[in-house]
Amino acid sequence: MTSHIPEQLTLDEELFQADIKPYYWVNQSNNLINLTQDLTLTERRLVYSLIALVQPDDHDFKTYIISIKDLADLIGLKGNSFHERVESAIDGLMKKQIILQTGEGKHSIVDKIQWVQRATYINGSG
Repeated sequence: MTSHIPEQLTLDEELFQADIKPYYWVNQSNNLINLTQDLTLTERRLVYSLIALVQPDDHDFKTYIISIKDLADLIGLKGNSFHERVESAIDGLMKKQIILQTGEGKHSIVDKIQWVQRATYINGSG
């Protein structure tokens, strides 16, 4: 757990430092591949990078801490405006949904899921 995060940001949950590696494997279901995904390249890279942090033995969702610089490096953003580009990608993902439909007709089940539920920034930090 990281102690430099202000207590009000933790929402009483345990925080985990993201274990950044130079490579990741991400498995994606065919159902997800076949969905229309209106994601930019940066948004797609961000999703895959964050999914890669989830380990097969994780039973619950975890809250990960990752510096914006490490995240920009991970998804291949270069230059001076990577803060703004990461924030823009996160904002875009918060507005977009995955729509899954099971069955057909009036008895079908439709799930609408946001790509990103929450993102917390600490202004002025990397």
